[in-house]
Amino acid sequence: MLHEYKLPSLGDGVSGKVTEILVKTGDKVSLDQIVLVVGTDKVDAEMPIDAEGIVEEIFVKKGDEVTEGTLVMKIKTVAQ
Repeated sequence: MLHEYKLPSLGDGVSGKVTEILVKTGDKVSLDQIVLVVGTDKVDAEMPIDAEGIVEEIFVKKGDEVTEGTLVMKIKTVAQ
């Protein structure tokens, strides 16, 4: 099953830029692992993943402007 990881809220109406992507396609990720860092005017926010599995596809790149709900990556999860 594929899980879409979308950017959680950075604050009310706050957007940011992707400063780091800490995983690549094919990497195994675990629940709450930090997979992305987003820089805003005030802080660099570490974004944890909300599922575990294998990274299938990444839709953002370093320097991209992102807001809440931006599709970041798809994770192939294992049904339990």
